[in-house]
Amino acid sequence: MKKKLLFFIICLMTITFANAKNPSLNSVEKQNLSFQVISIFGDATPGAWVTDTDMTTTDGITYTLNGVSLVPGALKFRGDHAWTLPYNWGGTAFPSGTAVVDANGITIPSAGIYTITFNKTTAVYSFIFQTISIFGDATPGGWVTDTDMTTTDGTTYTLKGVALVPGALKFRGEHAWTLPYNWGGTAFPSGTAVVDGGGITVPTAGVYNITFNKITAVYSIASPPVSFQVISIFGDATPGGWVTDTDMTTTDGTTYTLKGVTLASGALKFRGDHAWTLPYNWGGSAFPSGTAVVDANGITIPNAGIYNITFNKVTGAYSFTFQTISIFGDATPGAWVTDTDMVTTDGIVYTLNLVALVPGALKFRGDHSWTLPYNWGGIDFPIGTAVVDGGGITIPKAGSYNIVFNKKTGAYSILIPSAPSMLSYATPNVFVSGTTITNLIPTLNIGLGNIVYSANPSLPLGLQLDPVTGIISGTPTTIKTQAIYTITATNSYGFSSKSISIDVQGKPTGLAYSGNLRLPINITIATVTPIVTANPAPIFSVVPALPSGMILNTNTGEITGRPTIETAVINYTITATNNRGSQNQSFTIEVFNNDHDFDGILDVNDNCPTVYNQDQSDIDHDGIGDACDLVDINVPQGFSPNGDGKNDTWFIINMVNHPNTSVRVLNNTGDEVYFSNDYQNNWNGEYKNTGKIVDQGSYFYQIDLGGDGSIDQQGWIYITK
Repeated sequence: MKKKLLFFIICLMTITFANAKNPSLNSVEKQNLSFQVISIFGDATPGAWVTDTDMTTTDGITYTLNGVSLVPGALKFRGDHAWTLPYNWGGTAFPSGTAVVDANGITIPSAGIYTITFNKTTAVYSFIFQTISIFGDATPGGWVTDTDMTTTDGTTYTLKGVALVPGALKFRGEHAWTLPYNWGGTAFPSGTAVVDGGGITVPTAGVYNITFNKITAVYSIASPPVSFQVISIFGDATPGGWVTDTDMTTTDGTTYTLKGVTLASGALKFRGDHAWTLPYNWGGSAFPSGTAVVDANGITIPNAGIYNITFNKVTGAYSFTFQTISIFGDATPGAWVTDTDMVTTDGIVYTLNLVALVPGALKFRGDHSWTLPYNWGGIDFPIGTAVVDGGGITIPKAGSYNIVFNKKTGAYSILIPSAPSMLSYATPNVFVSGTTITNLIPTLNIGLGNIVYSANPSLPLGLQLDPVTGIISGTPTTIKTQAIYTITATNSYGFSSKSISIDVQGKPTGLAYSGNLRLPINITIATVTPIVTANPAPIFSVVPALPSGMILNTNTGEITGRPTIETAVINYTITATNNRGSQNQSFTIEVFNNDHDFDGILDVNDNCPTVYNQDQSDIDHDGIGDACDLVDINVPQGFSPNGDGKNDTWFIINMVNHPNTSVRVLNNTGDEVYFSNDYQNNWNGEYKNTGKIVDQGSYFYQIDLGGDGSIDQQGWIYITK
């Protein structure tokens, strides 16, 4: 009894002394002095595979780690900063599961700030992000219920489409005011929150998208953008042809507009979301205005020009109009009070015939206002190039004038009708390369004086403009996609211009690919792009079909993909075809395979190239991998029948491939200690089925493969215990 009392007194003194040496320890830390240290360890942790990050516990069973930064990688739980079993746990599940002793590390897929728990008794673990919420009378839950935000990394938290009312809100962690996880602020709609600050004032009710960064405390409380359906024009009359939509604009999702768009002669449709999905696909028959009909044919645009387009998605009403261009100034009939409108057939060239002008100044302007850039002046008379926001053009004397103004180039003329006027050609024009065209003959009010014709830009190669007659003739020699050419008739008094469309079509020419292809199997190829000249665009085809896994884009002729089957050298012919003809190009493709078993080791270096054997094991070192070496037996030099589960029987590699094999074992005096006429790799050193294991030492063996009476292999083995 006295000894027990003395032992208790010594223990009490030891604890008292330890506490006296560590007066700064709190009660939990003092309690933890007696619990095992559990930590996280691995390349996903702050200390990587070098330094443990210790967890905390109050009972020696449940361990936690709050607000730890992890990166993609792996980690394990371990005890006492060592791998000592059984205090070494891994696992496969994430974000929670049951750890397994000595298993591989738990994979952390995403970087973030996590709270980790681990139960040393049950091995149950979890990785979670801290809960961050909004709280306050501006939020759905008022000052009663938190509204939780979402996160994918434990740093940036979001909340989309949340309804707020005028009032205040704060960000807080774990539904509590615990510092430092309690933030307020003064700025709206964005700013940097302050720990324990006052609530952020939300001035207006609405639906908001909220973001908050727990590390930097940067936040934003923004109204989500209003999204309307995309409505576009599509067709060969539009800038994108039948390939690319030209989007319209809207402020209400009902009325859509497009200003100053260049259209060609042809057809167009209105459609939604860049697709033909009904009912968002409209056509029509009337021009320049009408009511569109779902799934009707395209609206015909008779003349190329620059148009303003409006379309009502609800009623189907549409219109194509040209911008209003007028003359304005004290030289004009309306002086500086009323605009005098010009006329146009294409939204580019505007004219005004026989208008009475007086000495003074005039300017050209759009839509009866001074809005830039639709406000032009100039310094030259009677012909010049107008400048945006320039001064008024001086009219020196009264008279009846013909006025022409080009909105695109700024070119103008203000002439008493002695200049040529009303120049016109048939347009549009589609020609074929190599085929002589029907002459294009102009009509013109020639005015007075000799006329000289010119073209801008130069006509397609092979076509000529007669400078005296204005006749366009010839045989186009090269393909040229549709373009606009301005023909001008000029005399000493002025000029008249006409823009015409010319499209030179032809069969595909110059089709070429980079050459023969030799491609490795199962590797994505670099895109093979052809060179070709064609109008209209061709469709591509190939004979025979490309190797498995490779694709020919029939619109572009590009070859892409990943060949999946080995092939010999095969000749392929690719043909580009349009409505004018076709051209083909031939080249070879070979798909080769230097690794037939796909184990990552080239056949030339693979000791078993027909069987997947990434480890290249070759236990008998004969140069033939074990995966292929199925005939030669490999006799071990010994075994240890001691019952430890390792090397307890005499296991002869490949013996299973030689049934009915006789095996005889003799001791050093020549006495037989074991015999089998169909050896199954099961001899455990037992002496002639007596239950007794032979003595440790060397023994002579003889092996008769297949039991045909001849000894195929013999030698010595050593049995140890």
